[in-house]
Amino acid sequence: MNERQLHGLAQPVREVHVSGKERLERLGYRQELKRGLSLVGNVALTVAAVAPATSLLTIGPAALARSGTGIFFAYLLAAVVAFVWRCTMPSSLLSTPRPEARTS
Repeated sequence: MNERQLHGLAQPVREVHVSGKERLERLGYRQELKRGLSLVGNVALTVAAVAPATSLLTIGPAALARSGTGIFFAYLLAAVVAFVWRCTMPSSLLSTPRPEARTS
């Protein structure tokens, strides 16, 4: 315990830790997360996930035919850079935290 001078008298001071969740509940806030996607959001997420592979497979052959081996080495360099970047990332960024189980 810490002691503090108050009007010339030493009084013990209790350190109380209040979590953010408890404080928000005392203030009247409830955590409300909407864990759903609308149809538009679902389509946008699907397109965003499929677009890189689609562009590589559709534009790649045309670029290879037009530019020759230069584009092949550019793709190879991009693959090496992506692999090195992935291998040097901290593990905390690679693992996805598991959601907590709902108790309500």
